[in-house]
Amino acid sequence: MYSSISSISFSTSPAILYDLPYAGSAICSVQSKQKRIWREKTTRYEVTGEWFQKHPTGVGQALVVSDAELAKECFNTSDMVFATRPKALAAELMGYNYATFGLGPYGDYWRTMHKMVMIEVLSQRRVEMLTYIRLPEVRGSMKNIYEACVILTGGIVTTHATLTSALSLLLNNPKALQMAQEELDVHVGKDRLVEESDITNLVYLQAIMKETMRLHPPALISPARESMDNCIIAGYNIPKGTRLMLNTQKLHRDHKVWSDPNQFLPKRFLTSHKDTYSKGQQYEYLPFGCGRRMCPGAFFCNKDFAFYVSQFILQGFVPAKPSKDPVDISENVKLTTNMKDFPCEVLLSPSLSGSLYYANE
Repeated sequence: MYSSISSISFSTSPAILYDLPYAGSAICSVQSKQKRIWREKTTRYEVTGEWFQKHPTGVGQALVVSDAELAKECFNTSDMVFATRPKALAAELMGYNYATFGLGPYGDYWRTMHKMVMIEVLSQRRVEMLTYIRLPEVRGSMKNIYEACVILTGGIVTTHATLTSALSLLLNNPKALQMAQEELDVHVGKDRLVEESDITNLVYLQAIMKETMRLHPPALISPARESMDNCIIAGYNIPKGTRLMLNTQKLHRDHKVWSDPNQFLPKRFLTSHKDTYSKGQQYEYLPFGCGRRMCPGAFFCNKDFAFYVSQFILQGFVPAKPSKDPVDISENVKLTTNMKDFPCEVLLSPSLSGSLYYANE
């Protein structure tokens, strides 16, 4: 089932510290034991100075990077070499023979589809043009919650795992929640609803957004790319067909880059990391990946994330924990989505005049 590591010829090979019998194409099991092993082993690579992991993933060799300098080399200098995706039966059958361009191989079709999506669907101009569609949906959801408001389960309003993470982190850090609410009161007030155009002035909210995606990126392990040719990365010979993945979780908690890397500290993005953005050009912070295969919906996600947090968590309602216990912010380790094991339950109480919840009607 597994390709033998020794069967691949490296003249200068990355060191192998361990073998784990991962099933299929999944690098990490969702079980907490495997998650701990993953984190511990990547830490060992840091200590030894080896930034590579060659894994018997069940279908070939994989190269996993968790260092900013090597991420830059892989996703910038050698980005063209790693521009394709590995073939998978699921992508072929469920993606209409790789018509889903996000999982499709690099080529003329992918370039055409990528250009079309980036210009006609997910560009800043197009996302802002479609605000009139999103806004009524958000306001309608807020009205429905207001009418049935007591307990909200994370999966209802926080339709994205990152929103659930943000809510959980703010509930566990009431001082940060208070600062964000005070910022909103200053720039928006309680006499009108927050608009997407207000987000630019809410700098602490933006810092919360960045810190949430640092601690809980949308994908803990980036979707795999595959080398289309032999290449050299940091002096190592990497053969054609090697899968490349970014350990985003490890990258974002690198103690050499981030002080107190496991702590929720939004202010870091207003001070020491105030010029850090999620545009894929600063390789210590890559919540949406980078290079040709960077998530095309990064701008849309940032826009929606900030608006949802400001509308639901900060302005429309006062969130509170149902008990004195900290909110569970554990996650499963999956390649595509950072999903919590359990939904986030929160008590909500309205914080605005009742008429504002019906402002969209």
